[in-house]
Amino acid sequence: MNDTDKRKLLSGLSHAALILNAVVIPVLVPIVILLATHDPIVRGNAKEAINFTINIIICGVISSILILVEGIGVFLLFFLAIISFIMPLIATIYAVKNVNKPYRYPLIWHFL
Repeated sequence: MNDTDKRKLLSGLSHAALILNAVVIPVLVPIVILLATHDPIVRGNAKEAINFTINIIICGVISSILILVEGIGVFLLFFLAIISFIMPLIATIYAVKNVNKPYRYPLIWHFL
């Protein structure tokens, strides 16, 4: 397996794990990939996947609180569920097609 194929696999897996691993903590796969590789593109994709997961968790907590306060949280959680499926899917496709640039999720806070 050459470096390009390895980069495609690991970058795609960083983002796809957020979809495929929704029951178990989805951030574990990107963390393992981040720690296991020294490729800057793969590390960038793994960091973005971790940042996206952190943002989804924060928005989920805020939406859950808004269910109790205002009731609008139900709609926000529904919207969040859709976003948490579609955005990693787009990121996975982008990461596999563009092996020389990490995917950047729009409108998220970057912690890493």
